[in-house]
Amino acid sequence: MDAEEIMHDTIIKYLDTKQEFESRENRNAWMRRVCINLSIDKLRKKRPITDSLEGFDLQRNVVEQESENDDNFNYKGITVEMVKDAMSCLPDGYRLILSLHLFEGMDYDEIAQITLLKPTSIRSQYMRGKAKLMKDLTEKIKK
Repeated sequence: MDAEEIMHDTIIKYLDTKQEFESRENRNAWMRRVCINLSIDKLRKKRPITDSLEGFDLQRNVVEQESENDDNFNYKGITVEMVKDAMSCLPDGYRLILSLHLFEGMDYDEIAQITLLKPTSIRSQYMRGKAKLMKDLTEKIKK
């Protein structure tokens, strides 16, 4: 989704530029450079997210409450321990968004305010994280 946005921004910059290019190669090189610079800017904007969340314990949110009933719970071959392991293997961003949405009950807008991301990015990361979690769990069942 970010790559698509960067591509659109590059095209908009190209259309807004009053610059005349000597050849098609010069134009393409200029567009590549703009695209690379926009990508770097996007990555720099995302970096503060981890800094602002440094005090937030990502592991704590997986499943804090353990009881004897939880450890014995089994749904279609998936145990609580398997879910905990799969959650801990997810990248920090996916784990944070899944934890906040599923366990804390926050909606996408609330998560967007916390993480300083757009709600659309939160939704897509939630869907990707959920898909990765489901894939990991189904692989563990098959083993």
